Amino acid sequence: FEATLNPAHKIFDQLLDLVFIIDIALNFRTGFMNKEGEMCMKPRKIAAEYFRTWFLIDFVSAIPFEFFFDVFKLGSGGDDGESSS
Repeated sequence: FEATLNPAHKIFDQLLDLVFIIDIALNFRTGFMNKEGEMCMKPRKIAAEYFRTWFLIDFVSAIPFEFFFDVFKLGSGGDDGESSS
């Protein structure tokens, strides 16, 4: 069983991957409320807070798994070990 994606679905999938990557970049420039209730806009502190909180989740969700599956399939010749005879 092999699911094939039509071109429109592949484009949508790639755009969605791009949106997640842009989201990561924007989170490095988005301030946060510190423990004193003040808005922190210092880039180093923003990065440290982001790495400490949401970065790992965002990073894993932004990995374009579909791309890697396609590359792996092409690299292995697309043969899944089944014969058609």
